[in-house]
Amino acid sequence: MDALCNLDFLLAKLQGISVAEVLQDFNMALDMYKEDDELRLISNTVKIGVPALRENHYNIINELIGRLKESTTGRKNLEKLVNSAVKMATLIDSLPLVPYNQCLPSPGGALISQLLAHTGKRVISHCMHFSIKLDVSSLSSSPSAFPKGLTINDLGGPEEMKMKIGNEFIFSWR
Repeated sequence: MDALCNLDFLLAKLQGISVAEVLQDFNMALDMYKEDDELRLISNTVKIGVPALRENHYNIINELIGRLKESTTGRKNLEKLVNSAVKMATLIDSLPLVPYNQCLPSPGGALISQLLAHTGKRVISHCMHFSIKLDVSSLSSSPSAFPKGLTINDLGGPEEMKMKIGNEFIFSWR
């Protein structure tokens, strides 16, 4: 079970084999540790993130931070895993957009999986209880297309920016 709560192990598995086989490892572990809440949260996060993980195995970092960062209190293994993801996010160049804090729906409840579609420059992500639509080409030309209170801060050029709604940062990229 400790291996499935280790970011280096998860990254190696995701790079070396299919996401389906990683999920099979979680299913086998959950058969043995049926009451392990941390393992279930991580497994469900991987399930929700399958479309992103198929694109780039490093997206596990975004999934862990974006879905679990605020769920770590009292969960030692989960806290260690999410903290590893936060540290690794600064080292991976193939992740231009990284959540600053939890900004995606937590796994569990009605959210079981998501569908992802790409059309040109638009990325459309549909989850069971929310959707995001981001048109990258309209960032500077049409601010009304974004949620009320959304601001994008330029911190030294297009390679270093932060996006926030109100006073809370939701994404940063470099």
